[in-house]
Amino acid sequence: MGCGSKFDSALSTRGGRANAITANNISLNDSVAKDILDGMKDKNINFTKERIVFSARLENGNHIFLEKGNSKSGLVHIIERHGDDFSRVFKDQNVNNSNLSSFLYDTITKGKLVLSIRRDVNGKEGYKSVYYYKGKRTVVFSIRVMVILLKADQAKNMEVINMEKKILVLSLDFIFGPISKDYQDEKGNEITGIKVVDEDAICNNLDKEINDLYSSLWVSNKKEPSGYSFDEKREKEIAPKLLELINRLINRLNEINDNSYEIDDMVSCHLAELTK
Repeated sequence: MGCGSKFDSALSTRGGRANAITANNISLNDSVAKDILDGMKDKNINFTKERIVFSARLENGNHIFLEKGNSKSGLVHIIERHGDDFSRVFKDQNVNNSNLSSFLYDTITKGKLVLSIRRDVNGKEGYKSVYYYKGKRTVVFSIRVMVILLKADQAKNMEVINMEKKILVLSLDFIFGPISKDYQDEKGNEITGIKVVDEDAICNNLDKEINDLYSSLWVSNKKEPSGYSFDEKREKEIAPKLLELINRLINRLNEINDNSYEIDDMVSCHLAELTK
């Protein structure tokens, strides 16, 4: 997986053109669509052709695709949980739930891949990719070998790391989070770009504890495209514990805040609802 800003695009250009398809290409039995879908089958990627919104073959040979999905993954999840975030951040581009899938397709196919991170937690493999498109950053989470868009997180300005006051996003994602670390240092370590946060042992320990607990909610399921399904019943059971840990993390972040950042908490309200 590549990282840094040297990539103009993450897409393969095999055959002299970018390899990305939409549901329309699939319905027309387009030759590129057939080639990409055959490649996914060859890699034993589980998918339902009729439910694919778009798919792309990356330069490293991996595939990333978005299915219609459900409340926990795919387009339905993105709209239900993050549609408002996209509408707010990309208000100047009139992004809304009706055109969000097109916007994500353009981000993947036309945007610049500025960061790509692979992480393995207790045998579960996940990826996070950050794309720069139309002056903003969009964070895409995926499972295993980049086979599904699990979540597109709140986008942030490309220049945010250089701003006087930064935005520190807290979100719950498979393997990544709750502290959003969308940059890398010279050694390749994931960082927020906020020194007092990156160097604080208490924050890092709480971040790992919350991440491990939340990631345990994803259980092996060969029927799902990602290879995992989300245990909603157990999420409700452990929501009080997760909320307690998140509150401890927020309290610590407030304690060490040197007025260099603001916290964008995208976690607490969701967990509070689950505890009712």
